[in-house]
Amino acid sequence: MLPTIVFVHLNSPVPLYLQLNIISTIKKFPDAKVVLIHNDKKTNQIHSNLWKFEYQPGAISLSIENSLNHPKDFRNNFWFSAIQRFDALRFYIEKSNEPILHLESDVIISRDFPLEKFILSKMKIAFPVVAKNRGVASSVFIKDLETAEKLIRFADETSSVNSNTTDMEILAGFFEKNQDKIVVLAFGPDSASAYDESFILKRVLPAFETFRGVFDGNDIGVYLFGTDPRNAKGVSFMGTSIPGNYARVNQWNFKFDNLRQFINLEFDDKVFPIYSVHATSKQLTLFYHYTQNYVIRRYLRKTNPAGGKKYFPFTTSKMVIRKIRKSLKT
Repeated sequence: MLPTIVFVHLNSPVPLYLQLNIISTIKKFPDAKVVLIHNDKKTNQIHSNLWKFEYQPGAISLSIENSLNHPKDFRNNFWFSAIQRFDALRFYIEKSNEPILHLESDVIISRDFPLEKFILSKMKIAFPVVAKNRGVASSVFIKDLETAEKLIRFADETSSVNSNTTDMEILAGFFEKNQDKIVVLAFGPDSASAYDESFILKRVLPAFETFRGVFDGNDIGVYLFGTDPRNAKGVSFMGTSIPGNYARVNQWNFKFDNLRQFINLEFDDKVFPIYSVHATSKQLTLFYHYTQNYVIRRYLRKTNPAGGKKYFPFTTSKMVIRKIRKSLKT
């Protein structure tokens, strides 16, 4: 039995990069159930093997939205939508009674992603915690409804106390409150010198014993493939480390593994398979199944990506159009 692979996209049309990522994921795992949770009735047919599930918000979702103070006009209520997906996951598990592996829309996984090991293990929930105040929903395993309900209740409680909280802060807080019950997915090597804080090694070792590999939180994808160009007027910066994160990602080496057809991480004369990469730059060719390997290889050939940048004119154009439309409405 495999966990259901779940993508969530709420409160706006499904972007092209997510559609491409879904198709690529289905091609890599033809025997797995892949689900898109959405609330857009106009969602197009993406793939014949994709299960589409319409999310119906309930009272707890409304409670969280009413508590938050983030600007609702930012990227279709982005901050709320990021938290609301925890309720969407709960809603799906309630209806399906399936263990799920949630992937963020811009997360690329390898062909040997260890889906079955999540089920074979005794863990009930697992995700990366990359900084003191940041857990990342790049890859989140939830085994049952009880666990999903605990997470969304904690999100509701946190939002009522801190109106500016985020999904990352909620995951980090949930871990701090439940350290003995949550498995932290390894987001880097099994060496203390790979992190700014030595205690991180002890925290991620249980996951290493199970998976023997790395699940990117938000360090590797940003470093290799660049930042989100929407944050800098269409410019994506490569070779950057995220301030406050534990990972010393600029000291890690990355190589393409021809056998795995994905990336390995090399550190202290050890080689670790990377199972997922958080490609926040959202470059379409990274998600398109037939160009993915070529584009990854091309980026990895840059021996020193620090300081590099890439301009995305289409992203800039969309931002300008959106701004004009917004001004016309006011």
